[in-house]
Amino acid sequence: MSDQCPELINANFNLEPGNLPFQSLIGNSTVPSVGRTRSRPYGLTNTPITYDPPVRNATTDLVTVEVGLDTPGNRSCFLQSPDSTIHTLTQISKVPYIMFTAANSPHITYDHCFVSYLAQAGVPDVTWIKFGDLGIQGNAHFSFIEENNLQLAAVVEGEISKRDSKNKSVRG
Repeated sequence: MSDQCPELINANFNLEPGNLPFQSLIGNSTVPSVGRTRSRPYGLTNTPITYDPPVRNATTDLVTVEVGLDTPGNRSCFLQSPDSTIHTLTQISKVPYIMFTAANSPHITYDHCFVSYLAQAGVPDVTWIKFGDLGIQGNAHFSFIEENNLQLAAVVEGEISKRDSKNKSVRG
């Protein structure tokens, strides 16, 4: 991500990002409570990232709560507790975040958690592109090996080009 040098990054592009913030799903992610463990104590990472106010101890400073009903089709999320200090991602928020999710991937059941987490952490420019919403069906997690992988790549390339031209016009 763009925590260390946001001025050098035009955008964060993520094809089905890692997993749930503050959690990990191991095994079959479409079965409730299977293989769910606490992970990524800094939300997106296991290592410290820049928050405001600063996080000195992830265990005590980043208090989380489970949000939503946990079903196979729509996993619950872990977000910062509204009853504690909400820490914002001051560096990461400087760079647009674009994520892509395939229609038949297990990620479609929990990538909404990334969107909610980033919004809560003050990241203003988040775009979630679901290939199924574009009429591109039949794809699972490994979209690069699908028969229509060039169609998927064209969508990603289009977003990269859109962001690149927008940044070129800003830089002059």
